[in-house]
Amino acid sequence: MQTDTNPARPCYVALPLALLTAACFLTAFLAVNPGLMSYDSLQTWRISDGSAPLTNAHPVAYILLLQTLRWLWDSPAVMVAFNIGVFSLGSLLLAETIRRRKPWLGYLLPLVLLLPFILNFIGVLWKDTTLAVCWWTAACIAIYACDHPSQRTARHILMALAYVVFAYGLLVRHNAVTAAPFVLTALVLLHLAQLPTIRKALMIFLLSCMASLSTLKVSTAIIDQVYEVRKIDMFTDLILYDLAGITRNSGTNAFGVDFTDQELQQAMQCYVLTDWNAYADPEKCLFVMNRHTDAGWYTNGQPLRTWMQAIRHHPLAYAEHRLNVFGSFLRIGTESSYWARYPGIDNNDLGIVHPQQPLFQAFQHYIGSVEDAFFMRPWFWLLLNIIAIPILWRRRAGAIDVAAGAVALGGTTYIMTYLIFGIASDFRYAYWAIMAALFAWAMIAAPIRSDPDDATAWQNTVLHS
Repeated sequence: MQTDTNPARPCYVALPLALLTAACFLTAFLAVNPGLMSYDSLQTWRISDGSAPLTNAHPVAYILLLQTLRWLWDSPAVMVAFNIGVFSLGSLLLAETIRRRKPWLGYLLPLVLLLPFILNFIGVLWKDTTLAVCWWTAACIAIYACDHPSQRTARHILMALAYVVFAYGLLVRHNAVTAAPFVLTALVLLHLAQLPTIRKALMIFLLSCMASLSTLKVSTAIIDQVYEVRKIDMFTDLILYDLAGITRNSGTNAFGVDFTDQELQQAMQCYVLTDWNAYADPEKCLFVMNRHTDAGWYTNGQPLRTWMQAIRHHPLAYAEHRLNVFGSFLRIGTESSYWARYPGIDNNDLGIVHPQQPLFQAFQHYIGSVEDAFFMRPWFWLLLNIIAIPILWRRRAGAIDVAAGAVALGGTTYIMTYLIFGIASDFRYAYWAIMAALFAWAMIAAPIRSDPDDATAWQNTVLHS
């Protein structure tokens, strides 16, 4: 293995690597141009042009980015360029860091952009995509900065950029707050560029927890003051879905209102493991929500009390429901994946259509040929993150190994939150976990050694703590 031990290495990237990354960026952009848009994507597009109100269902930080980018180029393609561009920047910096150790692996990394599990969703206008590419790039910037310890000014500038990109990723996908402390801890460890003691590492993690939650809360409060954001209690959607699952598995009505046997039977026909949306569909089971609304159930904390009471009375039915929904999301033991390939742009009244150009059709065929493969299922990426954690912990040759382990923990935690809060089985919910696993395993494949004294000190603190 080639190892660059020069502590005064300059901050640059090899021209061939930059050209390769640019070629991958251009290929990916042309393949999905002008982007892929689902119902949610079209809704955020409407909000960004003022034809729909701002709500907390779609984070305002994401809408503001859309508005800014549309000022430059009023096309979905501008958001695609942003997603692919941010991801490519991180890929380039990580590839350059790896290239100094393993040239072949460094040049291979940008080609990951063209693999099916990356290419399809990186061109979709989803908050999940923006979160994933932002956190990926933040970690890659931090690795590059950590690899240049003598360039103090450049390192601090790069790390400032990493923190900003990380914070923005958090603001565009609020449920990412569960994984944010691990990712922020990784960034801080890379900024320090040395292994801390166990006590200091725990302190960094606790501060990262507070910083992540504070960033989300303070930013939300400021945004609510500046913009008229209509509040939607999205937690009640989860509660209603859980009550439906408990009702189905227990055989008793766990809802907050009474239904006839015929109505309950109809409500149970709307219960599917892949998606809760039937209960908001006017042609299916909207009557369930309407009945609760007419009874005043959505006020005075009644949903939470009903939920807790149902779980207390039927814990096994609740556990069965949650495990089945989570298993459906992971796609364990199923013949097919779920929404692992998005075919274009949904029908809409905005006049936005996908031209389905030959290159796009070729890539759709390429992705479609493997869309049900094991690597197009969330369980595979959850497993990769879990396996990476002990490998990196056992090696812990430096701050980079521990930081990469923290990133893998972030990927694991992000997926595991859907065990409790999942209401759909979309593959896109695993997108950050894919990036986290790629990052962790890149560090495993191309170890970046720190000062041996750091590793020895860390091992001594572990033994004596």
